[in-house]
Amino acid sequence: MTTTKLALLPTNATQILFETAIATVLALSLLGCGGNPAGTYEIDKAAMQAAMEAEIAPNPMVGAMLDSLRATLTLAADGSVAMNLSIAGQSRKMTGTWSASGDTVTLIWKDGNTGIATIDGSNLRVNSPSGEEMIMVRQ
Repeated sequence: MTTTKLALLPTNATQILFETAIATVLALSLLGCGGNPAGTYEIDKAAMQAAMEAEIAPNPMVGAMLDSLRATLTLAADGSVAMNLSIAGQSRKMTGTWSASGDTVTLIWKDGNTGIATIDGSNLRVNSPSGEEMIMVRQ
């Protein structure tokens, strides 16, 4: 996957945000409320900003980048999953299947990648490959 880096943000911040967004989408597909995780989830931007600022020096561009971030994950009752992600004018759509066991949701994307998330109340906590956590909130 090719990621265009924003000139105003440190390279690592752009990569962390993008990986976190993907992980969040993965996590949302794993999120369940009331025993049935099916539904639509959106990224919790405030939680992401706080997490990013804890990892890197505060940067006003992080807020601007997060403002441009849109991540929606839909877990359909039929076991299909769709994620729409856009950041800084770039968009990506992913589809696949999902399953849940206890408080763990597993996503299997059509591109062969998989993801695991943990259900935390009405939130889904997803970890990116780099270890960053993304929080998705059920809508």
